[in-house]
Amino acid sequence: MANITQVLVYKVNQRDPIALADVSGIGFPSTFAGLKLRNTIGSPTRSLSTGVSVYSAIQDEVGNLYYCRETAAQIITLFG
Repeated sequence: MANITQVLVYKVNQRDPIALADVSGIGFPSTFAGLKLRNTIGSPTRSLSTGVSVYSAIQDEVGNLYYCRETAAQIITLFG
């Protein structure tokens, strides 16, 4: 079984942001295989209507974007 790293996700794709009470961790392969990391610091999608600012997005193999509060550097450190 592959190792999984869990990251709190505050928005998925272009859907409405996830209500803060419903935010949960999504598991990604710890090897980051098949995933891409995107920086959202200068993006208009950075400030969510829930009051949370997202600084990075993890893109999976089929193009889904999972927006996270961590910066790209923090995600890199988290995945080691």
